[in-house]
Amino acid sequence: VSSSAVDGGSITYFATPGAVGVDNFEVNVGDTLSGTNQSVQVVVTIVNTVPEGRSDFLSVDQGKAVGVLSPLVNDVDADKDELFIHSLEWDGSNAGITASVVDGKTLSIIFPSSFSGNIDNLYYYVNDSLAKSVSPTRITLCRGCSVPVASDDKYIIQQGSTASMNVLVNDADTDGDAISVSAVSVSAQGVQPSISTDGTTITYIAPQGYCGQDEFTYTAKTIDGQDTATVTVTMTNCQCDYAMDVFVLLTGSVSAGSNGLLWQRQFVSNILSRMKLSETGLRMGVIQYSSVAIVEQALTGDAEKLQTVLETMTYAGGGLNDMSVGLTEASSQFSSMARSGQSVPRRLILVADSPSNGLSDPIPAATALKTGQLQVRIYTVGVGQTVNSQELAAIATDATGDYVTTALGFTFMNSLVTGLVDHICDMSSKV
Repeated sequence: VSSSAVDGGSITYFATPGAVGVDNFEVNVGDTLSGTNQSVQVVVTIVNTVPEGRSDFLSVDQGKAVGVLSPLVNDVDADKDELFIHSLEWDGSNAGITASVVDGKTLSIIFPSSFSGNIDNLYYYVNDSLAKSVSPTRITLCRGCSVPVASDDKYIIQQGSTASMNVLVNDADTDGDAISVSAVSVSAQGVQPSISTDGTTITYIAPQGYCGQDEFTYTAKTIDGQDTATVTVTMTNCQCDYAMDVFVLLTGSVSAGSNGLLWQRQFVSNILSRMKLSETGLRMGVIQYSSVAIVEQALTGDAEKLQTVLETMTYAGGGLNDMSVGLTEASSQFSSMARSGQSVPRRLILVADSPSNGLSDPIPAATALKTGQLQVRIYTVGVGQTVNSQELAAIATDATGDYVTTALGFTFMNSLVTGLVDHICDMSSKV
């Protein structure tokens, strides 16, 4: 399934492209006199990235009744998966216009004879066969228009990088007039994008240290008029470096077992890769809970130390799935490791694969964490089909998808990492 290279005291593992699953191999550890064999298990997983749609525009002459549009051409999928149109929806009146999906990738638009002008409330979801886009994408339809129509844009860039954006590529003017960017707003994160001298591109410099989304608007102008559209910028592969304390509670339930813990360790490791730890900045800790709570790692700013703990952590559960035990221990840890003279946000991620069946109701313990002196924001991750969704929603800070997420099984947990970390970082300035 794979190959590895030994360099002194470290091993580099090369996964075979396209291979997924559990791989095992042995290494011989020793000195010049003797050695011993050690078994190593590697879990190789693929994390699907949800596709993102980009706004589209269709224009037909006043005397034409039917238009054809391929909206997927400018859409984005980081995994390079084949894209399809998942579904269509109207936000309000369709003005008598009929829209239908022809072959999974093309739209047929039929205009009534009485329609003239433009309408921008047709939306579609894009799908990569594994997941559909999180939010719908707008399509602007125009018949006999004479003013430009600016369509929204979405860009994915690296944290701290600079991007040149050709936002006019999906804008249109039925008369064929030249379109230029005449104005651009300050973004939600305080960035002032600049317009090129020829008015064709916008330069955006990502704010240092920021992890998440940003938005700004621009105005597209011709000699006949103008229109405004929104640009959404997502900073990816970014490390969150805000000062805060984060605990992750892993379930050691009987149903999770050692294999479930293995996937949970990988889940935390992926979260750690997105966090820039330091003793004065962001600290992380891990607790394994079942009938009792085991502090696998107290809050630390040492990423290497935490990674070592994750690699050597063993399954110690087998008892009850007592969430209240884990929540109570987290409260104690947050309190005992409070920073001297520094108040920072506190976050807790609770993983569960079944309803709590301990001696105490976990909801009061969660409420005390959220509303008491610690003011902890709690995220819940439900794994599998037997979790109590209402219980996890009551434990979380909010019952919305930002704080309550689910995975079909432990092998799918890693698909939640990006959204979870981005929201934790976005909310880092809030208590």
